[in-house]
Amino acid sequence: MKKLMVLLSLIGMNNLSFANTAPKMEECIPDPCIQSSYTYGGLGLGPLPIPALTLSLGRRMVVGDRVAIDAGVTLATLIRWNIIRGYVNGLCYINQKPCSQYYVGLGGSVGVPFGFDDIHEVGPFVVPNFLIGKEFYNSDGNKRFFQAEILYPAYAISEKELIDCIPFITLKYGFAF
Repeated sequence: MKKLMVLLSLIGMNNLSFANTAPKMEECIPDPCIQSSYTYGGLGLGPLPIPALTLSLGRRMVVGDRVAIDAGVTLATLIRWNIIRGYVNGLCYINQKPCSQYYVGLGGSVGVPFGFDDIHEVGPFVVPNFLIGKEFYNSDGNKRFFQAEILYPAYAISEKELIDCIPFITLKYGFAF
C-alpha cells in the first residue's frame, strides 16, 4: 500500500511539472498584438445578394494602441460584369487578446463598374463602409482575418443621386504575407 501511495504521488508530481512547461499559444507567436502592420491578400464573396467572387489586395497600418488603417483595392467579378473598388477604413480593435482580436471599422470606397454595356450605363460611385471582423493566427502562426463589410447607401457620382438599392454585404477571408 505504501508503494502504491509513493507511485501515485510521483505520477502526480510528474504531471504537474510537465503541465507548467507546455508552451502557450501566446508564447509561440513572436508579436501577437496589433503592433505589427502587414500587407494582405483576400478572397471573398459579394457584394451579396450577387454571388460574385472578390479578390482583394491591401495593407493594414497600425496608428495607435487599438487603432489601425486599412487601405486597398477589391475586384468583384462575375466574368462579364465587374466592379473595381478602392477603399480606406479606420479599424478599432475591441479586445486585444494575443491570438484572436475582434474589430469594427468605418470608412469609404470609390468604385467603378465595367462590363455593363448590355445592361445600362453605370458610372463611378462612392459608398460608406461599415465592417466587423476577427483577426487571428492559424495553427502555423500566420496572421489571418475574416470580416463582413456592409456597403450602403451608394452615391452615383455622374448622376449626382443616391443609388436606390439594398445594402451590399461582402464576406472576406484575408491572409498576411
